[in-house]
Amino acid sequence: MGNARNGRVWMGWLAVLVMATLAAPCLAAPEGGTGGGSFWGTIMAGAGWVGFLIMAVSVAGVALVIYNYMNVSQPKLVPEALLVEVNNLFEEEQYEEALQLCAANESFLAKVIASGLNSMGGGYDAMVSSMNDANVEQTVKQQHLIAWLNLTSAIAPMLGLFGTVHGMIIAFGIIKTQSAPKPSDLALGIEQALITTWLGLIVAIPMVCFYFVFRNRVERISILVGNTVGELTGRFRPQAS
Repeated sequence: MGNARNGRVWMGWLAVLVMATLAAPCLAAPEGGTGGGSFWGTIMAGAGWVGFLIMAVSVAGVALVIYNYMNVSQPKLVPEALLVEVNNLFEEEQYEEALQLCAANESFLAKVIASGLNSMGGGYDAMVSSMNDANVEQTVKQQHLIAWLNLTSAIAPMLGLFGTVHGMIIAFGIIKTQSAPKPSDLALGIEQALITTWLGLIVAIPMVCFYFVFRNRVERISILVGNTVGELTGRFRPQAS
């Protein structure tokens, strides 16, 4: 209960932060103006269309963070209630009922246990091999989900670099066409170059952090599941003569 409550609070603050960040340029801009008098107004006005692409990537990234926070968690992937019930069924040697229970559950743990139970006919070694394969499969599946976060962390700075090059092309184009360009004429391109680079970095840095947080969480859960099913199937290990 405490973890779930903390999770809801965490996601609530994250949602507020994202909404405030996205709404700030609109709220800061004076009526009929471009918003150049405020920090975020200057940022969005100077970033141009590349800046809006970066912001779109940031929205996708936040959605991925929320999705993975809700789904890549120990209570979700290794439900305690399922483990207790399966263990009780194993104690009573009701393996068919345990298989049916796991088949009806979509968690990481259930998939691994079900794989082992389906291989019971082949003996202990077949069960262990099947469970190990299922563990790897479920781990890869979870890693594929969080890999999209890594993609957003790569796209955002690349868009920022694109904006940098685009802005410098604008600035040098002015130098080429004007014999004595004013600093204010060059400022537009240089401003876009700097702002898009900055935007790309502020999106990419937290996404990289979240990616590694979730990746490490998946690895810990994979190890936990391996240890858990090892304890469950230990009773099937052949006794040394």
